[in-house]
Amino acid sequence: MFKKYRFGWKDKDGHDRSVDFFVHSKSSRSGFMHRACVVGPLPRLDDMVNDWSQYRENENVLFGKRVTKVSYCNRTWESWPGQQCLSKLWERLCKLKFVDMGRIHEGDPFSEDKEPDHEDLREPDELFGGFSR
Repeated sequence: MFKKYRFGWKDKDGHDRSVDFFVHSKSSRSGFMHRACVVGPLPRLDDMVNDWSQYRENENVLFGKRVTKVSYCNRTWESWPGQQCLSKLWERLCKLKFVDMGRIHEGDPFSEDKEPDHEDLREPDELFGGFSR
């Protein structure tokens, strides 16, 4: 399973922006895991340039805030695959003091029983598996 969720928002000048959330399922030694990440500009409370590099913290720390994973032993109690991982990522982003996630969506769109609109993507292993050196 590999999916993309796109959300739109407007910057301070009224320009349309979008941010993509990705979630992927992968086998692990103890079961399986979901990994999620967010790509694209996030709305800032201070309306500075929508670029994380403007925030004066260690870039590795900031990158770590844009990814998350959840491991499972044999099954999950989610309403739809990847829900818990994406919701965890959304909550992590909401806790950042310079980000205004409310401009993207009021409340956590991943906490609802109905899965948000998404695009199913080809698995990376399927996409790159046919290539050899």
